[in-house]
Amino acid sequence: ERSAPKESIPLYNPEALKKIAEEFERWKNTEVPEQDRRNWKVTPQTIVGSEIPRELLYTPLNNPEFDYKEDLGFSGKEPYTRGIHANMYRGRTLFW
Repeated sequence: ERSAPKESIPLYNPEALKKIAEEFERWKNTEVPEQDRRNWKVTPQTIVGSEIPRELLYTPLNNPEFDYKEDLGFSGKEPYTRGIHANMYRGRTLFW
C-alpha cells in the first residue's frame, strides 16, 4: 500500500518572493561594486579554501519551495537536521 503524498506548504508566498527579487536587484545594482556585478556568476572561494560554490548573498529566492517541516524540521524528528535529541543535548553528560 502506497502512502499518500505529503502535503507541502511553502514558507514564502509568491508576492513576497516577487518583492524580494525586485529589492535584491535594486540592492545589487546600487550597493554591490561594479566589478563584483560584472563577475557576479564567478564563484568565490571560502576563506578556508573550500571550492564549494556559494552565493554572495542568500535570500528566500535561493530556495522558494522551502518547506519548514519537511526540509528542516524540529530537533528529534526526521530529517534530523537539528539533531537526534528533542532537547538538543541539554541534560546529557558530556564525556570530554
